[in-house]
Amino acid sequence: MSVVIVLKHFWWRVAAMALVAHVPCPCGAALCAGETPAPQLLSLEGAFGKAEIDAAHPALAKLFLRGPGGLGPQSVLAPRVAAADKDKVYRRDKMPAWAYDGYTYVVGQDGARYESRLARPDKVEVGGTAGLSSSVGSHWNTAGQASSGTQQAVLRLTGVKLSDGEGRPPVAEEDWTLSAPGDGSQLVWKIVRRWRRDFTSTYSGSPGLFFSFARGLKNSTTSTIWYDPLRIAASRSDLYVLESNPAMISENHIQTLRDRDAWAIFKLWTNWPTACDLRLEVAGGHLYRRGSFAWLSEAGAVTAPDAVQAHRAGQVEEITLRIGGADKSATGYQLALTLPDKDTETSLRDFYGSLFNGGTVNDQKGFSFGNETDGYYCGVTCGMHGATLAAGVPAAGRLSAHPYDAAQAFREHLANIFSTLDEQRGRTRFGFNMHGHWVDENLHTIIGARAYLLHSGDLAFVRGYLPTMERMLGYFVQRRNQQGLFNMDDAGARAHWYYDAINTGGINGYYNAFFYKAALDLAEMEEAAGRPEQARQYRELAESVKTAFNRVLWKEDAPGGPRYIDWIDAQGTEVTYFCDLCQWPAVAVGIASLEQARKIVATADARIVQLEKEHGYQGYAGLSALWPVPPHLIRHSEKAFGQYMNGGSLLAQTYWEIVARSRAGDAAGAAKRLKRFAKRAAETRWAGDNAADIRGEMKWGDGEPYLADMVVVTAAAVQGVLGIQPTWEKLVVTPCLPAEWPRAEADVLYKGRRHRVTIEGGKVRVQPLEQVIDPPQLWLMDFNLRRTAHGEAQTTNVDFAGYYGDRIQVTAGSASGTYQSPAHDWAAPTSLKELCVAADLNGGQVFVVVETSDDGFQTVLSQARVSVKDGVHAYPLQGLQGRAVRARFELLRQREAAASPVVDGFRLTSKSKE
Repeated sequence: MSVVIVLKHFWWRVAAMALVAHVPCPCGAALCAGETPAPQLLSLEGAFGKAEIDAAHPALAKLFLRGPGGLGPQSVLAPRVAAADKDKVYRRDKMPAWAYDGYTYVVGQDGARYESRLARPDKVEVGGTAGLSSSVGSHWNTAGQASSGTQQAVLRLTGVKLSDGEGRPPVAEEDWTLSAPGDGSQLVWKIVRRWRRDFTSTYSGSPGLFFSFARGLKNSTTSTIWYDPLRIAASRSDLYVLESNPAMISENHIQTLRDRDAWAIFKLWTNWPTACDLRLEVAGGHLYRRGSFAWLSEAGAVTAPDAVQAHRAGQVEEITLRIGGADKSATGYQLALTLPDKDTETSLRDFYGSLFNGGTVNDQKGFSFGNETDGYYCGVTCGMHGATLAAGVPAAGRLSAHPYDAAQAFREHLANIFSTLDEQRGRTRFGFNMHGHWVDENLHTIIGARAYLLHSGDLAFVRGYLPTMERMLGYFVQRRNQQGLFNMDDAGARAHWYYDAINTGGINGYYNAFFYKAALDLAEMEEAAGRPEQARQYRELAESVKTAFNRVLWKEDAPGGPRYIDWIDAQGTEVTYFCDLCQWPAVAVGIASLEQARKIVATADARIVQLEKEHGYQGYAGLSALWPVPPHLIRHSEKAFGQYMNGGSLLAQTYWEIVARSRAGDAAGAAKRLKRFAKRAAETRWAGDNAADIRGEMKWGDGEPYLADMVVVTAAAVQGVLGIQPTWEKLVVTPCLPAEWPRAEADVLYKGRRHRVTIEGGKVRVQPLEQVIDPPQLWLMDFNLRRTAHGEAQTTNVDFAGYYGDRIQVTAGSASGTYQSPAHDWAAPTSLKELCVAADLNGGQVFVVVETSDDGFQTVLSQARVSVKDGVHAYPLQGLQGRAVRARFELLRQREAAASPVVDGFRLTSKSKE
């Protein structure tokens, strides 16, 4: 028997729907072994977008979001991939078979997985017609009929079973109601779950929505939520870990919002154009985000925040998830850029907003910036992310119930890197650089700190870390050779660099250009902090490095044209293949004179003409090498010229070429490279690998779906072509617009205040607007409770969780433990305002004593004792004053065998008395 329902027209698309009784498999199972069901989808469409629901195997099969430009062209959900195609899509055969669609599920203590889509529901009912359509030939066991008129459609599935698909009894049954009420701006998914037997779950999703940013997918998608990190509970997961390297790769796979009934916008990075982000709001539970390096990402809701939950037969749970689209440009950091070339402007704005907000944070709890979401921690890109931050401004829209923004995150990213400083050797050891080999991380962190200072005006933060940055730069000062340049062969370790597939050594132009830049930047920060003598010393250091650089590395008669020597190895051999990192930065940071800069541009342009003819160079991005790298220097398997670090492009360095060309007065060349990069970004999103070849194709890299630091190229429009280069003293603008761009405009933050820079007819107008950032003086201990740049924590019977120590708990077998934080030096007289602590008491108790001092804690100036509550709470600290502060926690179990209380992190805010 079939019931045919003709749907009446409403303002979105409608179609006829056929409901046909399902004939079960002869074996009686919900799905026969090897059975691949044909698409059997109901489509519910509204202002939120379009949802395709598989009612026969209950799941949300596709979710298209609707933005300002209409319905998105791709579903954001990970699709089912045939086994034969899996390796082509994922490049690594590790993606779990369950990570696609959106559905409800629980996982038992034995690892057994019970899903909604592994058994057919008892009944499917359709009420209302507006916005509902179906695929032809769908097979459902149904009851009920559609109402007439234009009543909003409601889809009800009853008897949805959480089944293992192997014939064992379901652990629970659910009733689903899906609708788009009111203005249709949200897809409302209500779930009522009844437990059929006692069951202990270790994971659940009610529902879980799965994404993947695998390089081979047409709808590669990943996400970031910008939520107060103290209100995020995070942990490692054996189920979600697909590639483990705890020091280098984020292991905070499970991130659950502590706040019940919250909302958040999941900022999306996609390899396809979309004007929408994903907005989720929960009632009756907690939002979560989960992810893993090697391309797995998930968002959804759970009824309770703890991973392990004991359920009883007959227990009933109710949760509702509201799903909607959110205008990408209305929240997060945006590139506020106006150009006469609208295609270039649109592409750069979109590329910046999508990647910086949705794809750069690798640790959702620690808010560190890395190679990609859930991937590698990377401090060597700190300068690039700092430049990206400085090029944008925050939009007015709220990101979540307890929002966090990119400026706050970048501040803590800097603090996270500082906390890994090896005092004995003077090298940071952060993430990918855990061994301390890539000492350029020292330089780029200093450069990133200056970018943050000028953007935010947060002098209190920078002042507190000046001694740390002095030690970091001191590593290079101590290893200058007789010529006055940093010598890698005296570094005492494999002091490598960003191009880690190329063997380098000796006196390297890249290292010494950024040595110069870091010395200048540190001098400026010292001056801002009222330390003129230190500022003078670092300016003199920078000037001496610049002089030595030009004396030793400039080669007027280099093969192919005048330029700098890339490097001189330990045997005195000159390497001169025009490594982009050894040429363009020297121009961009001001080492090269104007005459030298123009000669380098002329050399590059002459060679580029040859590359266009001989190798099909498209000019979409700067090249890592303009002449072939000597084969014995290449450690990567792909050694052909035009690939990877031998004449391919890792993309981010295009920033330096554009800024350098602008500094050299090559307005046409700078704009051409920027426009070509933007054109390719609009076509491909520069997605599919971590490097492009000489033709602009994404291959011959290492298989990563993208490198997040490439977002910095968008900043070259602001800092290169428009020439917006602030100093602590003033906002400097030296534009280099091409002739076809008579006018350009950008908004930037300078010392936290929005400024509108307009360039028209060769004239510059700077208009100060509203104060956007007024950074509080605060100290956050969340990522690394073991140590800070100021010292080590002292503990008794306390264990740290995670490689970097992001939580503390009582040692097994102990009834209590104590933790005393390192002292934090505010670097100025300060009055404390508030302490905020995130803790899970687990029936135990936690007390904290906050102490201040003016003499390095030889004596305690003031103190206050607080009894910590369960969850996240703030405690006033009136009357506590001092230059330095520390916190001492006492953790007590309820009883010897009970779970330990856990302190997840704390934050102290204060006000300077200066």
